[in-house]
Amino acid sequence: MSSNLRLINQTTVSSSTSSVNMENVFSSDFDNYQIIIDNATSSLNSIDVHIRFIDTSGNVIDDSNYDQAWLRMRQSGFNQNRIVDQNHIFTGQMAGTLGAGITGYVFTPFKGDCYTWHQFQAAGFSGSEDRAFKGVAVLKEYTAISGYQIKAASDNILTATIRTFGMRADHE
Repeated sequence: MSSNLRLINQTTVSSSTSSVNMENVFSSDFDNYQIIIDNATSSLNSIDVHIRFIDTSGNVIDDSNYDQAWLRMRQSGFNQNRIVDQNHIFTGQMAGTLGAGITGYVFTPFKGDCYTWHQFQAAGFSGSEDRAFKGVAVLKEYTAISGYQIKAASDNILTATIRTFGMRADHE
């Protein structure tokens, strides 16, 4: 791992849950963060995985101020761009015990005077084929963010390892 990454939090999901909160992981120590979700499994064949941010008072931001665009790539060749204005950010899919892997980046979450941006990529099996996703999203609020929630859009997450890293930008 790069010496410019510092592990801030590791959360392990080992029993069925609809959502997991990672609180107090964003601070003034870093401007940018990396989120890695691996070994993620669900009890259904195909569920969407969402992320929502948590403000410094511990409130999950679930109003409709998230915009995003993403590309879905499947074995069948279907590609789709999607722009949404919802109460969450779509960040991938998982399929039962076949699972999924997701890597995301969060930019300037703790600064209350600018928007919080999220970039993600994910891969896994869903339905009857492999799928990969790449996208970008924004929370259109001037709000200081100190954490995030990973949420199953339907059913539950059975297992996952969720790591949050601070990304140090060294300037010489």
